[in-house]
Formats: sequence, structure tokens, C-alpha cells
Amino acid sequence: MILLRATVEKESLAEELIETLIREKLIFDGTYSLRKVFVQNAKTESIFVKSQFLITARTKALLYQQIEVLLKEVFPKQIESLYAVPIVYMDESQAKIVKEATLPV
Repeated sequence: MILLRATVEKESLAEELIETLIREKLIFDGTYSLRKVFVQNAKTESIFVKSQFLITARTKALLYQQIEVLLKEVFPKQIESLYAVPIVYMDESQAKIVKEATLPV
């Protein structure tokens, strides 16, 4: 199991991305939140703040490549970052729900 994480600039895109992945049975559930990101400009060394939406979703690790292919096809330039974090421990009943709600692998 993994937590899929992606960042986008627009709230509507975050909602559309989550809904697309749920419809395709590639994730079990998803959330998003607005966050402020502090970044240093490499040339001027000044720090600036930008807003982005962080999407988090629970899914199977073996579905990551399918998710990546779909997102690159449907949202080719809108996703700022996409990565996964392993879920080390999960209650067995919750894991069963995620497994049953997503595509078989």
C-alpha cells in the first residue's frame, strides 16, 4: 500500500484528478488541501511563497505505474509533482477495503 501524492495549482484540478482516479478504480479515496510552499530562487537567492493543492490518496503500490501513465495522458502539464510514500502499517480490515475497492493486480 502507498499514499499517492500529487501537487497542482488549481482546486478544480485537484477535484477532477481525484474523481478520475476513483472512477478508474486506481485509488480507494483521496483528499486535497491548500498549502503554501516556500521556494528559493536559484539566481537571486530570494525566497518566495506560492500556493498549491496537495492531493493524497490511498492505493496499491502496484497501481502506481498505471496511475502515472493515466495522469500524464489526461493532465499532461498540470501536475507539478507526483510521487508515492509507502504505508508501513495498516489495520488489516482497512487494507482489505482498499484492496477490494481498487483494480486487481
